Amino acid sequence: MVKCPACPHPGCNLPDNWEKAGPLLFLYALFITVNGNFKLKGKERHLKDVELMLGWG
Repeated sequence: MVKCPACPHPGCNLPDNWEKAGPLLFLYALFITVNGNFKLKGKERHLKDVELMLGWG
């Protein structure tokens, strides 16, 4: 696994005293999300779940 250079890592890519940012502390938060919109759009079109590589995951 490779460390994400854009993700906040204390002591690596965060400024000094980042904990004292007050109301701007959200700037240094790590947000983890999953983009699953393609499945929702397929449901709207009544499409089946299509395998891309026949179980090669």
